[in-house]
Amino acid sequence: MVSCDNSIRYSNSKHLVKTIIITGIGFVCTYMVDFISTPYITDALGTDAYGYVSLAKQFSVYAMIISTAINSYVSRYIGVEYHKKNFERSNLYFGTAIISNVVLGMMAVFFSIVFSYYFTYFFDIRDMLLSDVRLLFIFIFINYGIVNVSTAMTSSYYVANRLDKNGIVKMLADIVELLVLLILIKLYAVKTYYIAIALIVRNTIVLIFAYYNIERLTPNLSLKRIHFDTDSFKRLIVNGVWNSMNSVGNTLNSGLDLIITNAYIGGAAMGEIAIVKVITNIAGVMFQLVAQPFQPLLLKAYAMNDKKLLIQELKISMKMSSFLGNLFFGLVVAIGLKYYKLWVPKQNCFLLYKLTIIGCINCVFEGIVTPLYYIYTLEVKNRFPCVVTIIGGLVNVFGMIVLLKFTTLGIYSILITTTVVMSFISLVTNPIYMAYCLKMHWGSFYSNIFRCAVSAVVMCIVFGIVSAPVHIESWVMMLAWAVLLSVIGIIIHYFVVTSKEEKTYILERIKKMTNNIGGRNESV
Repeated sequence: MVSCDNSIRYSNSKHLVKTIIITGIGFVCTYMVDFISTPYITDALGTDAYGYVSLAKQFSVYAMIISTAINSYVSRYIGVEYHKKNFERSNLYFGTAIISNVVLGMMAVFFSIVFSYYFTYFFDIRDMLLSDVRLLFIFIFINYGIVNVSTAMTSSYYVANRLDKNGIVKMLADIVELLVLLILIKLYAVKTYYIAIALIVRNTIVLIFAYYNIERLTPNLSLKRIHFDTDSFKRLIVNGVWNSMNSVGNTLNSGLDLIITNAYIGGAAMGEIAIVKVITNIAGVMFQLVAQPFQPLLLKAYAMNDKKLLIQELKISMKMSSFLGNLFFGLVVAIGLKYYKLWVPKQNCFLLYKLTIIGCINCVFEGIVTPLYYIYTLEVKNRFPCVVTIIGGLVNVFGMIVLLKFTTLGIYSILITTTVVMSFISLVTNPIYMAYCLKMHWGSFYSNIFRCAVSAVVMCIVFGIVSAPVHIESWVMMLAWAVLLSVIGIIIHYFVVTSKEEKTYILERIKKMTNNIGGRNESV
């Protein structure tokens, strides 16, 4: 039976799909930057040079640990107060976050200039790369400052549930970023800092449009009267500091791998890990394609105290996000080696393929639970997951070092420990505590998790059997084969994961859309 609750639950489905599609196009453009720059840099400057590109980006992530204390709850507090018509309070959070981020951005740029000067004290780097990498780090931190300032401004998209507009802006900015990078690469000698320059252009566009859209989307938020409020700052910091600590744990889990690889194995191995991370990081971005468009709906349901709708939306977003994780892992297993041979033929493709499979195993589990992380933001329950993440991170770093020193696993050690630790957190601690936060039975999410995991296994088996005899020798054939496997994956996921009620709803939606295409004006 498709109840009226379902019509409420899916009332924004067209808007949601639009947001996902727009964000997806932007994601493709973002990936193309790495896709194009990786072989250019590795062939022209060496594998270690690309390792420093990833390392610079990772250092900006370290800086984000500080700004996370302010930014992790800013949309939540602004949105809840705005929906409750407490506009003055909403504006206080808004102004406080903007001013704080401006100050942090300026401090970060100053730090990058000092750090880059003493770069050789920390890393063993070839002389020919030194000035290039110094500029790379400075530009990366300028970009960090721009991103920081725009963070609070983009809250208006969440509050107004217009992430599709934000998606359009980011899509256009991603296209410009790609064009800037191509122009620099084609017209001048290859430099690693071109990637940072392109990022600065991209995020400046995002900042300008965020500024332009604030009062158009949320007329009761204003930049004209912003000021710093100590109480708002304290509330953001007190709750956000736990997310900062959680970021420390995430850094221990995946953010120190390049440094440890450089220290224990060498620059070339660090470059190989960096190449693999280009692929594994795609998964995390893809999961946000589904998770973020749901967040304004979850925020509003929470603000209105509609727990039933909140849980329904969470479970649907789990199934959608898990499809991306399952499909991604299935494609890596089936055609990953062929992909590397086309993309970076001069590298050790079989090693990269094996490392990628190890690194992507957790993508299956992460894809399932990623939408649920917003529970911690809504409920302001972050101490326990923070402690778990930090403990997991310490175990991960210790495990890497032990395996590197006392086994012959070598470079595989870097990814094995991360996969084991993160899979445990995704499968055990988080689902149970998330259910606790919502006052549900501890096993409430495991039915969905089991279905999604079964879907992943079936996809891998089917994809492997179908792809084994196929010889892919061009990018056109690679793309065509990926599309075919994706269609097969959709069918598998539909039958394995969705409930009878959801199957009925999906079929009704398809029928209505078909009728509308045929000219019949039915309401959706």
